[in-house]
Amino acid sequence: MIRLLLFLIISSYIWPETGRLDRDPVDYSYTNLGLKLSSAGEYENFSLFGSVALPGPLYATFSNEAVNASIEERNDSYNFNYDKTIQSLRLGAHIGIGDLLSSVSVGSVALDISNFMDVYIEAGARTFNLESDRKVSTDDKSFANVIAGVRFGDSNNWEGKIFLDFSKEVEEENSFIDFSECDQDEICLNEGIDIQFSDETDRKLGFDIQYNAARYFGVNFGIKTSQYLETEYFFGLQLQY
Repeated sequence: MIRLLLFLIISSYIWPETGRLDRDPVDYSYTNLGLKLSSAGEYENFSLFGSVALPGPLYATFSNEAVNASIEERNDSYNFNYDKTIQSLRLGAHIGIGDLLSSVSVGSVALDISNFMDVYIEAGARTFNLESDRKVSTDDKSFANVIAGVRFGDSNNWEGKIFLDFSKEVEEENSFIDFSECDQDEICLNEGIDIQFSDETDRKLGFDIQYNAARYFGVNFGIKTSQYLETEYFFGLQLQY
């Protein structure tokens, strides 16, 4: 993985002006629509994602992910599954690393760095909806969501992303449900279940790889680690412009 990362960064710096798709190597697409299948622990999740380029360096991104989740057993007394839909909407901005650092100087020496990668940041909201056969709190819960990272590689072939994802979305295990004492000192699950979220912000680290198979079609896969949730692996297909 580290070798592939170094290859993508170096190749983006020395690649010729145009490639097999007749693009500038760092002319990354910010308009796309795709489907993604991901796996986290025992569960497989499905999502629709997209991005639309706006005037200047701006773009808007969205996603709608269906997640099958569960509350782990406690003293082998229950096993409760529920569906979680996660909707994200963010506004982003990107800039070439050379343009970003062009105003930086050390004494009388000005830095002259080519745009061999993009730096980007996105800010918006992530909304959760919970559903189950049991009586579950179905009120949508929304939290601020910020993603920041770099995009590198050749837009004619392979490219990659490294990013940090911040959102207060982690379920607090001790507040999952409302317990009551049953006969013979057993723990029972009440009919009413209120799935809550902690005050902690989950900080995820992601690494995505994309192969631009054609000018308007790409294949992507990657990994995203989390402080509190299971590590996520994904594979996706996208149309791009």
